[in-house]
Amino acid sequence: MEIREIIMASGVTAAVIGWWVSHYLAQKKERHFEQLKWAKAFIDSQLSELYGPIYGLLLENDRHRIDIEEIFGRSTIFVGSIPLTDEEKNIWVHYLENYYLPNNRKIVEIIKEKIHLLVGDELPKSFLSFIDYAVAFEAAHKQFNDLGKQYGFHSKTNFPIQFKSEINQEVKFLKKKQWALMKNGRIKNET
Repeated sequence: MEIREIIMASGVTAAVIGWWVSHYLAQKKERHFEQLKWAKAFIDSQLSELYGPIYGLLLENDRHRIDIEEIFGRSTIFVGSIPLTDEEKNIWVHYLENYYLPNNRKIVEIIKEKIHLLVGDELPKSFLSFIDYAVAFEAAHKQFNDLGKQYGFHSKTNFPIQFKSEINQEVKFLKKKQWALMKNGRIKNET
């Protein structure tokens, strides 16, 4: 073989290898970008369909509770075993029936419908605690309305603070991840 043929063969081989390497790297980069886009889309869905709506309903419940505490002139709705006055009971029942219990029902429905947006192989314990709390509270109030069965106008169990805390933490965490992906400059916000 002549030197010229060897050089030409080497040049062709180098060109093919160069093309293959750049093609491989481009595909790898495209796969990585697609994974980033998928991750951002998943986070967007978690925020807009699961955590965000629950967060908003919890904030709304807090706002109404604060309003009622101001109306009652104290920092809590229930004071030990002291029953509510008739006027307080009317205000509280109005709040329960028009805001609190319907919002809790919406939260339970969101959890049931959007369970696929949770990460992990089981429902977090705080979510189960919230569902138990909301369903039991609603059932007790329904028995009061439908059957006249008296109850203390509150759930038998305390509101699961851990649930609210985890929702707040997850919203912050997901917003931070979402922002990091957007800051990357390659993924635009599509929400």
